[in-house]
Amino acid sequence: MARIAARQLTKDTFNETTIDLKPRVNAALTDSLDIKREMNRNNLAELPMGIHIYGGVPFDVEGKIQLFGRGLTNANLRFPARVRNIAIGRKCVSIYLFHGAATAGELHGPVTVARLVLHYANGSQSEIAVNAGEHLLNWRGPIYATEAKGKVPNVTAPGSELAWAGGNAWLRKKRPEDSLRFYRSAFENPHPELEIASVDYVSALTDAAPFLLGMTVE
Repeated sequence: MARIAARQLTKDTFNETTIDLKPRVNAALTDSLDIKREMNRNNLAELPMGIHIYGGVPFDVEGKIQLFGRGLTNANLRFPARVRNIAIGRKCVSIYLFHGAATAGELHGPVTVARLVLHYANGSQSEIAVNAGEHLLNWRGPIYATEAKGKVPNVTAPGSELAWAGGNAWLRKKRPEDSLRFYRSAFENPHPELEIASVDYVSALTDAAPFLLGMTVE
């Protein structure tokens, strides 16, 4: 927790732009992915709203872009498999995500759970894979080792790190050994010479239900 807090004090980026996700947000931080009444406090409400630094990168958190995953099939919750036209409107070298995935379970990967489809102003496009195990882990889990749990899995991709850890009322009561876990990941733009007009955020339709909390370009 001390390391995570230290990474929230100083930004590593230069000439970055936080992307406004509010027009595409489809879930509030106070919303739960669980339909059982006793689990309605199992949410992300303790994550601060607004612009804050996570993993050395500023992100503007205004809610959550939640995608569908097979783990939500029986939850009677309706989320899209693809959210289109996240406006970018600029050139960049790097794309940073502040993100996670519900119902990812034991997907320690690498397993592709989401994709970014980059639409360039000249009409071309590129895809970037977001992988469980490399860029993120399940949104709930341990952040420290114990004799019982042994080694705690961590993300393996360069440029990805655990950027925020916290809890909620349900978690502290039912699973106090676990934390909410959100990750910062850095991706290279395959064509930095081209302006990115927009980005689509697309589920790979695995068991995991990926979600996006923030996006920043540099």
